Amino acid sequence: MMIPLSIVTQAHNAGLCVIPPAMDGTKKPLPPGRDPRWRNYQTQRPDLAVLHSWYDPRNGLTGLGIVTGKVSGNLEAMDFDTRGGWEAYQEMAEQCGVQPLLDRIWAGYGELSPRGAHLLYRCATIAGNSKLARDTAGKAFIETRGEGGYLVIAPSNGAVHPSGGEYCCVSGSLATILTISERERKDLWELAKSLDQAPRTPDPGADPLRSSSDPANRPGEDFNRRASWPEVLEPHGWKRLFSRGGVTYWRRPDKDSGVSATTGYAGTDYLYVFSSSTALDNDRAYTKFGVYALLNHGGDFRAATQSLGKSGYGEQPRKPNQKPNLHSVPPSGEPPPSGRPAEESSPESRTSTRPPLIPLADYIAKPRANTYLVKGVLPAQGLGQLFGDANVGKSFIAIDLGCHLALGMPWRGYSVKKTGVVYIAAEGLGGLQARFFAWCQQMGEIPDRFWIREYPVGLTDVQAATLLAEEIAKLPVWIGLIILDTFAGNFGVGSENDAKDMAAALIGMKVLGQGRMVLNIHHTGHADKTRGRGHSSLYAAIDIELLAARQGEDGPIALSHTKARDFDRMKPLAFRIERVDLPWADEDGDPVNSAMAVPAEPVAQEDTKREPSKKERQALDVLKTMYQEHQTNVGAGNTARVRLVDWYQAISSLETDKGHRRRIRFSLENKGLIYCDNGYVYFCETR
Repeated sequence: MMIPLSIVTQAHNAGLCVIPPAMDGTKKPLPPGRDPRWRNYQTQRPDLAVLHSWYDPRNGLTGLGIVTGKVSGNLEAMDFDTRGGWEAYQEMAEQCGVQPLLDRIWAGYGELSPRGAHLLYRCATIAGNSKLARDTAGKAFIETRGEGGYLVIAPSNGAVHPSGGEYCCVSGSLATILTISERERKDLWELAKSLDQAPRTPDPGADPLRSSSDPANRPGEDFNRRASWPEVLEPHGWKRLFSRGGVTYWRRPDKDSGVSATTGYAGTDYLYVFSSSTALDNDRAYTKFGVYALLNHGGDFRAATQSLGKSGYGEQPRKPNQKPNLHSVPPSGEPPPSGRPAEESSPESRTSTRPPLIPLADYIAKPRANTYLVKGVLPAQGLGQLFGDANVGKSFIAIDLGCHLALGMPWRGYSVKKTGVVYIAAEGLGGLQARFFAWCQQMGEIPDRFWIREYPVGLTDVQAATLLAEEIAKLPVWIGLIILDTFAGNFGVGSENDAKDMAAALIGMKVLGQGRMVLNIHHTGHADKTRGRGHSSLYAAIDIELLAARQGEDGPIALSHTKARDFDRMKPLAFRIERVDLPWADEDGDPVNSAMAVPAEPVAQEDTKREPSKKERQALDVLKTMYQEHQTNVGAGNTARVRLVDWYQAISSLETDKGHRRRIRFSLENKGLIYCDNGYVYFCETR
């Protein structure tokens, strides 16, 4: 498709310097006539008459290009060469607080290239073209087009790009390109640099490890081995943001958004700094000792070495015949030996790794937005549970949910955040592969951010949970959801009904969590089908609970909230389990089939009400009595009402704990018998 003159005129009127690209897949600026002086237009825009002559329909131009820099009103572009790089950048922006800025820029003008994406913005100060992030081979996949730069933009198509693909503007227009501050531009750059994959090594000349003639005295090397990055950085105001793929992301002091540095890149133990507003040089790698010397001793490595030696680091010289003191340097993280003053093992240079105490005023100064994986259904982090009767279809629903998240596809009408998923299968391994194959076959896509483990974790074993958490942290993408199918299969040693064992399992879940959502697939109780099996402390600890229940004997599966901490419960969803034929046969040559969860029409509410349980009927009787008493107190003509907390207190005689009382409430609400509003509980007929 040729570029219409109207588009060219719009770009010119938006203050952009338009130069058509070559039609040979090189994306180079090449005005018609092969004018070698196109660089003249780096400082002066062509007028409309020249542009219209270039884009005369007879020339058949299908590309639109712009010169960046001052000539286009201080325009700068961030060019993402791959779609994966663009997606990784978006994920990181959300994690470190840059997402609102990214959304504003994208709303002003956002476009997708055939293989990646472009961010266009204006700023008072810009630089020349810069390579911000490179792959392991050193090839740039995020770079900028600044002063004197050139960029092909939408609606370019055809032979302009080597793939023949089309550039598409998906948000805003060339007339609404956003102008950002220098600080905001800096946040964009530093975030891009945090994705750099090029090899990094520290400068040994600026980071010596010894300052003593004694070859055995190496406090710097010992400090690098035993100290942690939080010990080095946090006392100086650096803040840990999150960890992803084994890399920890940091923010410098006096900064409230963006990424300033990383540690742990590619398995190394170096700090790599992106920000220029620190005592550390940007675009350099540092060891712990190098950072300690700069931050604590102004770069005096001799003084730093001496201080660390006094603090117990390094192999200290000893007098002849002096026996070594095995307790002189306690292992990192261990308490000082008994009988020794604590001050000796806690010198001024050693700092605590415990979380800081934050004043309330600072804590609430910048409200945190409620983040989600599935908006209105599943939060971004915490402990969750999907429970129901055996064979009701819980695993099929979990597979459907996880695959949608891994692809970034809306789930049954709800918005999602694309994220990595780990599915820990402890049961049903015989048909698990077929279930996943069925889903991928029917949906036509295979999620590339989905991992499966066919072995239980053993939640009551904290060490096992820790090792798995470390393995998950090394995956190439952030894992936002861990599915435990089932909770019982992954529980480990002990009993679900024992308070101590359940407490140990909850610790294991939290070890796996660490900023992500852990979702149990669980069974209902043996007697009470409105609650999950096991000790009530499980229900008390989880943040979100979903019940999968069959509607009628052969009806659809209703999925509804029985607990939703910090947000409103969703409108129930309906599913059915649909058979899927697979393209292979078993060992006898017979065809193989599986199934998947698909949306269904819910049964009318009045048809789905189940009879209340014995305790639920007793709770209703208590509520009825309380209403009668309150009606007597308020007199005729006035509406009686009962406080929810008073009802909870009244039904405590039913031998229910706090968690069970809430379950009774939610079950009665789901059955349409009561409703709660503003701290009061009502019979539905009194609404």
